[in-house]
Amino acid sequence: MHQACKEELSESHEYLTCPFCLNQCVEPRQGETRCPVCDAAFEIDDRAECVFGDTNEIKLPAIGIICALCGLIQAGENQNCLYCGIVINTAFH
Repeated sequence: MHQACKEELSESHEYLTCPFCLNQCVEPRQGETRCPVCDAAFEIDDRAECVFGDTNEIKLPAIGIICALCGLIQAGENQNCLYCGIVINTAFH
């Protein structure tokens, strides 16, 4: 784990796990953010329940798939995006 990430974890509140590198070092705040470890760009919704990858800078998540239209990162077994409803083409993932 990145050294700066370790220091932040010890002195601050609970952190979220990055959906791309799986390091627990993402601040739980809504809006656009970047992982301090892998530099992946994504956005967290206002409830900190949904994560949207940057569709202009797509990077495949470590777990699940990313919708090419809206960017929602979701479980790999979905046939349709849970947010926008588009059919997920697993050939791209």
